[in-house]
Parts: sequence; structure tokens; C-alpha cells
Amino acid sequence: MRASFEHVATAVWESSRRSRFSGTDPYDALRSTFLSGISRGSRLLRAALTRLVRTCPVDLRRMLGVPTGTNPKAISLFLSSAAERPSLPGSAVEIAYLQDLLLSMASVPGGRPALSPDRGLVEGISSECAEGRLLDGKAIGWGYDFPWQGRAFFQPAFAPTAVVTSFAVRAFERAGSPAAGPVALAAARFVRGSLHRSAFPEGICFSYSPRDATCVYNASLLAAGILLAAARHGGPDAVDDRRLASEACRFVISRQKPDGSWEYGDGGSWSWTDGFHTGFVLESLGSISAELGRDDWLEAVGRGMEFYRRRLFDPEGTAFSAPGRRFPLDPHSFAQGAITFCSREDPAQEDRTFASRILARAVDLLWDGRRGGFIYSRGRVGRNAAIHSRWCQAWMLKAIAEVLGDSTEAQA
Repeated sequence: MRASFEHVATAVWESSRRSRFSGTDPYDALRSTFLSGISRGSRLLRAALTRLVRTCPVDLRRMLGVPTGTNPKAISLFLSSAAERPSLPGSAVEIAYLQDLLLSMASVPGGRPALSPDRGLVEGISSECAEGRLLDGKAIGWGYDFPWQGRAFFQPAFAPTAVVTSFAVRAFERAGSPAAGPVALAAARFVRGSLHRSAFPEGICFSYSPRDATCVYNASLLAAGILLAAARHGGPDAVDDRRLASEACRFVISRQKPDGSWEYGDGGSWSWTDGFHTGFVLESLGSISAELGRDDWLEAVGRGMEFYRRRLFDPEGTAFSAPGRRFPLDPHSFAQGAITFCSREDPAQEDRTFASRILARAVDLLWDGRRGGFIYSRGRVGRNAAIHSRWCQAWMLKAIAEVLGDSTEAQA
């Protein structure tokens, strides 16, 4: 018998509380001193070692000395989930803890600690930020707590990116934190002052991080969302922030394919389409369109949603990793799918029902009730049974919280 969403959410939450919201990550191989020493200076070797640890059906982390860590993006997702689902046990106490923890892990644009010298927990730091101290005039951001090698660039541990920073800003807003305004303004200073900005006739594209000049669509839109958050909180550059956000959206819309899809980014290195990044793009475009009153963008969003539903899910709600590619199944794609179909300002009942169906399939296919978590992946033959804090637990908890909210459960 399928476990209820309420039961699953509570199990994930309690397991995460016991570990103080830390754990492993699919991409954390270079946290190992042994591996980082071997791969120093070699982009290809860093990428190969990360892939080996990520995809190996046997978890190599203990053998290779890869410790667990506390991931700012996971903390942001846990904080948003607790705020969205206040019935989770101990949520009020944990919301205060998670806010302080997240601020303690913030970085300045160059990657050094911003507020806590060793990024250790500073209790009460969110209250100090809310009162106008600490963040006044500062630019801050967040990055993953481990070094990682992307296709085009290397990111040191905690080096801030548009993506992770956007989730932190959203989490403070979702929690109704008094620090939300100062956090948004400080993050917007990071976006305006440190991210590269590529100009095109159709608009602009923000880079993924200060360390690259890539044009990755979802990252640029998430940067635009940070600027809009600052504008909502009365930032001094509100008019320009709204203009820049609009320009970023115009560029991404101009890159939509005739079938309604988007590739990951602009240029030959980014010419693929996948499930959860498509969801990021649609969620961001939908929310920004509504906030800016751009009804003329709704046709593009609608075509994108039609492609998303038709090519990246089956009718039962199974999330595909790429168009027409059923395997491997992974919880991130399911989670973002459910979130995306609930993300419109007033989602249709059909979309809400489909979001619940997606979650039900995730529980059927990826839930490990004995261990209280979602496994990393399932292939046509075999599976990778690792349960990762960010990719598996935090994302699925966020999706369930979004679908259930504070209402009575509706199981598909």
C-alpha cells in the first residue's frame, strides 16, 4: 500500500532533522582531500571522478573519505518546506535555526565567508540582519558547500551562484522572515555587481556565477527573480531591477524552440533539454510574467507547459530525464515537475491533479520506506540507492509541501 504524502513528508523531515539537515550530494566527490589532490589542475579528471562517484551503484564516499556536508541550497529548500507546511513537527523552532544557519553560510562575491568567519552557526544572526545591521551595503550570495566541475567552469566550495542565491532569497521570503528584505537587497547587489551580463538584440542574459560568462537560461531567470525580490522590498534600484528582469525574460523567450522547448543554454555546449531545468524556466517565466503584468508572454509559457507535460512526463505522471527518455528516474525531476504544475498564480485543477499524480509516481518508484528517504536513481535495470540530502530529500519535501500546502491532503 502506498504511503501517504503526509507520512512521507514527515519521515523525510524527521530524518533530516536527526542529521541536522546535512548529508551527501551527488556531486560532492571533490570534497575528498584525496580526490581533490589527484585532480588538481585537470578539468577532465575532476569531471570524471565526480561522475564516477555520482553514478557508481556502490557508494564510494566512505572509502574515498568524502565527508557529509551542509548544503545551502538544501537548507533553503528545507526552510521553504517548513514555512509552507507548518504542521511538520518542530517546524517553528527549526525555521529559526535554518534561517540563522543559512545566513551563517553566506559568501561575498569572491567566495569568502560574508558574515561568519568559519561559516559556523551564529545564533540570532537573522535578527541582527533584520534590524539593519550586518547586511547594510553588502553584496552576498550562496554556493554549494563542495567544489565542483561543470562543463564550462570550475566552482570552489561556497563560491556564490545565481541559482543557489535565488533559492536562499526565496526561502527567507517564504518563511516571512524579517530578514527577507535585507537579504534580497544584498543578493541583488551580488547580481548587479558581480554576475556577467551578455547583451543581445532580444535582451540580456546573466551568467551562472562571477567566475563564468555563460548564458544558461534557468540561471539567468533565477537572477532576474532576485532583482524582482529586491524591487518588492523597496530597493533603491527597483525601477532598473524590474527593467533588467524584463530584459532577461525577453531573451529567454526569444530562444524558445518551435516545439515549445528550451535547450539548457545558448551555444553548442548547452544544446540539450532536460526535465527539471525546463521546469525551472517555466516556473520562473510564469511568476515573473505575473509580477510584471506581461500577458504577452503567456502564450510562450503555455506552449512550454504543453511541451513539458507531453514530452517530459507520461500520462501516469512518471518524470522523464529528457524528452522521450524514461530512464534514469530521479527524484529531482519528479519534484520540480510537481512544483512547476502548482506554480501558476491560480493553477487549474487539472494541473494540481497532475502534480499529485507526479508525486504519487515518485513515491511508487523511488521511495524507500525502511530508510525514510528517496533513492537517487532507478534505471531500466538496477538502481542507485544513495539518499542525498539536497537532490533527494530536500527537493521531494519541497514538492510535497507545495502540493499539500497547509490544506487537507489530496492523494492521486
